[in-house]
Amino acid sequence: MTIKKRVRLTKEDRKSQILQSAMEMFVQNGFDSTTTASIAKAANISEVTLFRYFSSKQQLFDEIMQPILSISSIEDSQIDENTSVKSKLIQLLLMRLNFIKENQGLIKLILLEHDRLQLKENFIKRMALQYKEQLGRLNVHLDDFHLRLLIGLLLSYLYFSPENESEQELFVSNLINLMIK
Repeated sequence: MTIKKRVRLTKEDRKSQILQSAMEMFVQNGFDSTTTASIAKAANISEVTLFRYFSSKQQLFDEIMQPILSISSIEDSQIDENTSVKSKLIQLLLMRLNFIKENQGLIKLILLEHDRLQLKENFIKRMALQYKEQLGRLNVHLDDFHLRLLIGLLLSYLYFSPENESEQELFVSNLINLMIK
């Protein structure tokens, strides 16, 4: 067994270290099976130190989930306004797929733990509303059926992601063909 040497970190760095360790533990074990003791051990700190930064496991979880639950219009500013609607959709969907890929574990965790954690807002509903708003800003209006289809196809990416870039582009192209009439 190797013992990690403790390193003196700034408050912000220590907090980030705890959040990173907690995220890994939650993704690996789920909310119920993760303890503050296991998070502290993974972060190579004492449980007392953990509680100096976070009052509870729930608070830790909520802070980890905040960026995922706040997926947003930051992407809007990254979309080239001087392109066609189809190009804008391609950019948006590729950003969304990358977001899903980068946060795959956390998104799966939210979907699995949603009811048990009694999140104030349904994650999928929130995601659908954000997508609908973004699509509206791109002058693409989807009825509820097509919006549900889009969300389902994007979430399927959690489990059936394309193996290479050309498959991803084909996936996005097919999604766009379903959306644009």
